[in-house]
Amino acid sequence: MKQRPWGKESRDYLRAITPKQVRVVEHGKDRYGRIIGEVWTNDGDEVQENLNLAMVWAGRAAVYGRYCGKRSYFEAQK
Repeated sequence: MKQRPWGKESRDYLRAITPKQVRVVEHGKDRYGRIIGEVWTNDGDEVQENLNLAMVWAGRAAVYGRYCGKRSYFEAQK
């Protein structure tokens, strides 16, 4: 939230695209013990959406290379 100038706008966009239920796929923890993972829609549809990737594609989130090794995120960020 304190990341200027777009923290609040990013949060608001995430709220707008997030359904009532999600699924978190944990990939590890950061140095503060916080979960590093991907958030997926979990609304009963066959096709699930990766909300992390959707945020990057929309220009509402940036990739943190230290914790992300997936090429798709860097391609989305371009």
